Amino acid sequence: MAALTAAGEHGVLPVLDIDKAAAPEWFVMPQARLLADALRERSGQEPPCLRDVVASIADIAETLGRLSDQEIAHRDIKPANLFWLDQRPVVGDFGIAAWPRRPALTLTGENIGPMYFIAPEMRERQKPARDFPADVWSLAKTLFVLAHGLKYPPEGTHYVQGPEFDLWHLGGNAGLRLAPILEAATAYRPRDRISMTDFCTELRLWLDQHPEGTVNAQTFRKGFEVMEPVFAQYERYGAALRRLLPEAARQFAQQLHGSPDLWDAPEGDRGRPEGVKLLGEEQYDFPINSNEGMEPDDFWLLSTRVDSAGRRAVIAGVLLGTDALLIAEIQRVDQNAVVLENGWRRDGHVLMPSAQAARDELMALVSAKLSQTPRLTD
Repeated sequence: MAALTAAGEHGVLPVLDIDKAAAPEWFVMPQARLLADALRERSGQEPPCLRDVVASIADIAETLGRLSDQEIAHRDIKPANLFWLDQRPVVGDFGIAAWPRRPALTLTGENIGPMYFIAPEMRERQKPARDFPADVWSLAKTLFVLAHGLKYPPEGTHYVQGPEFDLWHLGGNAGLRLAPILEAATAYRPRDRISMTDFCTELRLWLDQHPEGTVNAQTFRKGFEVMEPVFAQYERYGAALRRLLPEAARQFAQQLHGSPDLWDAPEGDRGRPEGVKLLGEEQYDFPINSNEGMEPDDFWLLSTRVDSAGRRAVIAGVLLGTDALLIAEIQRVDQNAVVLENGWRRDGHVLMPSAQAARDELMALVSAKLSQTPRLTD
């Protein structure tokens, strides 16, 4: 902590002075407040405002992401180790942290991490080589506890379907949209968990998409979105991917034809309109996930009609687990030959803000390219 303070790391509770030569050794830190207490006072309610909690945890995630870049893992993330100092949240108590060249201080086989907040792999006798995914798990659990005003979180992965992981009454539909982020951050297997940087990014995007005053506690449920938590996982992810695409197709059709309705959805179960396909697959560097190459869990493609200049815009989504690979193309149809003019790929986590952000970026790229060529009158 002293080294991080000297390096200017503002997200860590600072060490103001230290004397390792004295007997006993001592160090000095400023007097900080528990983050949980500060959130309750700021919100003026118990439990605190969900958006305030998310904003603070996003700051903590940003700090832990920077530390992970330096090969530093905290390994003891819990509400008691998060503080409020100088109008911002900070991380304290690095007593069992891991960093390069630190001597081994924990007994072999001993659990590493906070009880009730510890990641499952940290309970194993053979600890993982990298502890950073464990910090993501613990921070997601901490977010849930702070948001609910609890002492301890429910055990296990934060499955969206589980009533014990409910966030509806804390934030309505905004709470429902936060739930998949916690689910991805508490995946049982460390390799399936999103990184601390991605966790921070998803929380920031969620905050952008739910401004101050729009995240409100609810006392009853209504509307179709409330059914999302009970959908089967495959259906949820596929449905979420497909919901992303029509807005882009409407915008492209408006720009090409002056009407948002001149676009086509897939026919039957092919996942694409008749006679339309992606042309630039080789340049998109799709990951190989089987002996046959890339096999998506779902695929969906929408296309505008061809305009007077022979152009059409295509938006497609490829689902690989929880990853949404979004592709946009501008194609030109000329005497029954179809050629690729431009193609782009952007990635996000389906059901999370990053998927919408990826789609919005593709919409901006296509719109900018189409605007360089004036629309002809159909």
